[in-house]
Amino acid sequence: MLPEQRAFFASLILGFAVEITSSLLQHSSRHTTWIYTLYIPLEMMLLLHFAREALGRVRWRWVIGVAALLYLALLAFEASGELIILRSKSTLLGWSILTFLIAYLMVRLAEDSLLPLWKDQRFWVYLSILVFVGPAIPYVGLLNRVYAEDPRLASELFVIIEVLFIVRYGSALLAGFLLRPRPVVP
Repeated sequence: MLPEQRAFFASLILGFAVEITSSLLQHSSRHTTWIYTLYIPLEMMLLLHFAREALGRVRWRWVIGVAALLYLALLAFEASGELIILRSKSTLLGWSILTFLIAYLMVRLAEDSLLPLWKDQRFWVYLSILVFVGPAIPYVGLLNRVYAEDPRLASELFVIIEVLFIVRYGSALLAGFLLRPRPVVP
């Protein structure tokens, strides 16, 4: 794996652990919202770190550092308010930042890659992030409003996020299959 992808794969492991823990708690009829309240900011920081490392240049590190601080400031502001299902403004800001950064990485990859994109492992890594956070932005933007009007409908509509998760992890799996062993230097 490329060194800059360690944070990406750590976010996948974190997501897997959160989903298993949440499933176990749901089967025992326990509330799981707190898990996702902790998970989303952790994943956001891991993915911002991944983007920072993938972009590499010093000026991008500053831009991503400022973006992370803005995200954390908005998250802290939202956390001081009423308890809601999803801290949507900070999540929307973070996912918008990630969408921009990952789209930029994909364009840069399309310009620089010597392989067809579908054979380049980095493409599938970038796609797995972009395919989730990009389309989830409008849905998350409306989630709290829908939940306030009709909690049952909000629960039924959550299938959208589940489908995005499947596509996300499917793309990550393809990225994993395209990892090549590094030659051993004696």
